[in-house]
Amino acid sequence: MKPKEQTRLQVLNSLLVEHMTLDQAATLMGVSPRHTRRILADYRKNGAASLAHGHRGRKPANAIPEATRSRVVHLARTVYEGANHTHLSELLSEREGLDMGRTTLRRILVNAGLSSPRRRRPPKHRMRRQRMPREGMLIQMDGSYHRWLGGQAPPFTLLIAVDDATGAVVDALFCEQEDAHSYFLLIQGLVQHVGIPVALYTDRHGVFRHTPGPGLPGMPTQFSRAMDELGSPGPTRCGPPTSPTCPWPGDSSTWWSSWNGTAGTWCPGACPTLLRQASASRPCPRRWIGGGRRCSIPTKGASSPARNSPRSYRTTK
Repeated sequence: MKPKEQTRLQVLNSLLVEHMTLDQAATLMGVSPRHTRRILADYRKNGAASLAHGHRGRKPANAIPEATRSRVVHLARTVYEGANHTHLSELLSEREGLDMGRTTLRRILVNAGLSSPRRRRPPKHRMRRQRMPREGMLIQMDGSYHRWLGGQAPPFTLLIAVDDATGAVVDALFCEQEDAHSYFLLIQGLVQHVGIPVALYTDRHGVFRHTPGPGLPGMPTQFSRAMDELGSPGPTRCGPPTSPTCPWPGDSSTWWSSWNGTAGTWCPGACPTLLRQASASRPCPRRWIGGGRRCSIPTKGASSPARNSPRSYRTTK
């Protein structure tokens, strides 16, 4: 019996022996005097069992069957081992036909002793700026060296291009190291699939910025010269000059933490193929890049001059 029901039992017993009035009993139970009479009549007829809710012990009509729960736990331990709760929910909906929310899935897995492999950290406070109003106005490019296929596979580099307006990954590339050749291949795929971006945002990698010696002038890199010839302003920074980092709304670190160790999960059985692509600097499978498209947001270009055009990319001829 719950504490609330125990309190009502004591109040009703006192009311029966006339140690308090009906109004006092209603005030103590937090109900109206009329409802207090209903409760008292039911208590006289059925005893203390009448104080429990009528649906207690009954299985909800929308409860998930035990067979489905067992199947979800089995898939989480075998086929989709290592996927966090959000990715697992998407994978079950796409490939297994099991439409289940993340919170429901988390409750099932936690009850089975399976916690999310990725620990959630509190968000850091950062200065935020407004996103670009249209797609293609600003593209962020970055790379990360990591064991993308799990702890058993060798590490390699993944390069991505993220659209600032939507936060979607528009292109990605596997490669052995972060160098100019790999970034040129990423730009080639970006131009082929979506067109030439208006501007690029990068970090201070040597591919994009030349670091001169003391007293020497800075020189453009091969990459920046190629971007000038392409008609897209070279690597730029969108933050204030005094800021060491760009206040990026859809920062690439979000994608690194989201894609960390999930390549083998999104493409099960494809680890040898992905490793061969990494050694040959091959583009990512489009279905994997599509996983990043789920997290994109609509553009806020209602007041933009380019709102009537489908895209702000300048397509190649």
